[in-house]
Order: sequence, then C-alpha cells, then structure tokens
Amino acid sequence: MVAFEAAVGGGIPIIKALREGLAANRIEWIAGIINGTSQLHPLGDARQGRSPSTTVLKEAQKRGYAEADPTFDIEGIDAAHKLTILAALAFGIPMQFEKCLRRRHFEADARTTSATPKQLGYRIKLLGITKTKDEGIELRVHPTLIPTRRLIANVEGVMNAHPGEGRRGRADAVLRRRRRRRSRPRARWSPT
Repeated sequence: MVAFEAAVGGGIPIIKALREGLAANRIEWIAGIINGTSQLHPLGDARQGRSPSTTVLKEAQKRGYAEADPTFDIEGIDAAHKLTILAALAFGIPMQFEKCLRRRHFEADARTTSATPKQLGYRIKLLGITKTKDEGIELRVHPTLIPTRRLIANVEGVMNAHPGEGRRGRADAVLRRRRRRRSRPRARWSPT
C-alpha cells in the first residue's frame, strides 16, 4: 500500500479519516482550504498590512512552507491534485485531475479588491470543492467569498485548524504513519 497522507493535508489526518473513520458514511461533498501556501496571497497580505506577495512567498520558501518553484501553489494545481485524491477516496472514483475546474488565486490586485470584500463582511479564500451531482462528480478549485463570521474565513497563513503545511505538518503525518505501523501485530515467520 502506498502511504501518501503527508502529501495531502499533512497536518490534518484527512486521508485516514476518509479511509477509516468515515468509511461507513455516504459522503456527498468536501470543501475546504487544502493548500496552506495559497493563504499567502496579496489579498490576505494587504488586509493584514503585510508586504507584497513576492516577499511573503520568499519568506514562506525560507520557512519550508512553499516549494522552491511555487507555481503549483499559485496556479491552484497543488490544491487540484489534493482535491482529486480526496474525491477518489471519498467517492470511490478514479483520479480525474483533468476534470478539475481551476481558477488562479493570486490574480486579483490587492489595492483594488481587498477593501470591497472586507467592507461587505467577506474574505477571499482558495477552496477546493468536490460534490456528487446527478451528472457525476464536480471538482473545482477557485477563490471564494466567505462571510467573515465563518470559521474558515479566519484561517490565516499556513494554518488549518493547526499548522498543516510545511515541514512540521508533513513530519507529523509521517510519524503518525510510523506509529500505526509499529502498533500493528506482525506475523513472524519461522523456518520450522
């Protein structure tokens, strides 16, 4: 069996939850922030009075949150990959990355767009959304206006419910996997 939980929401044991904890449930949809680096964008930076996104991305790379080439994060490709895996596990379908609708998250200009959502009581977050429909499975990754009263609107930086991105989140997932392996009873072979 291939273990890949560290690559999909490393700090959040979502793969284990889908495979084991929710196995008896009929999942109809999944939505969430599935790429922590995508939270380091001009809109959030301007709202918090931080430096422009290039500076923020360089800092994220230095801390191990963003890849040396952050194209997959910026373009929403990483989130689409993760969403495709989550949908395959949740709905028992083959991987369908090519069917995932994707919109860039970093397109908007912070000076002209960040005030309007805030004034209206919203924040912009890059969400991965998959759901069952009569026509099949919908897969999409795009910027979404979320009311500020919602918990997910207040997720900042690489935080999910706790740090899930970068070295710590991945290390946590790898260590959880190792502990599970060690706790399983092992068959012993005897040459008798």
